[in-house]
Amino acid sequence: RRDCTTSLNGRLVLRSRPSDGICIYLDGEKRCSVYEDRPQQCAAFPWWSENLRSMRAWRKIRRTCPGIDAPDALRVEGDVIRLHVARDLESGRGVRLPLPPNEP
Repeated sequence: RRDCTTSLNGRLVLRSRPSDGICIYLDGEKRCSVYEDRPQQCAAFPWWSENLRSMRAWRKIRRTCPGIDAPDALRVEGDVIRLHVARDLESGRGVRLPLPPNEP
């Protein structure tokens, strides 16, 4: 919970730094400090729906993520990409916490 914020629809979503909007888990060298235990929304990157929405969006993410076009980058099959997209959409919905019981 401490690493999340509540969205407008009442769900928990991963918090970003207020100063620049960047993930709270990225260190000064833009390396993930929780990589081995990263949240699903991070594991799905770069296969986020907003990155796949258009060629323009994909080109933009390719410029910011050099690993996508690296000579030794892994080839990812379409079924795996679809799975990541589905998981990203699921994690984007956030987690709704149960409401506390009504007090009499």
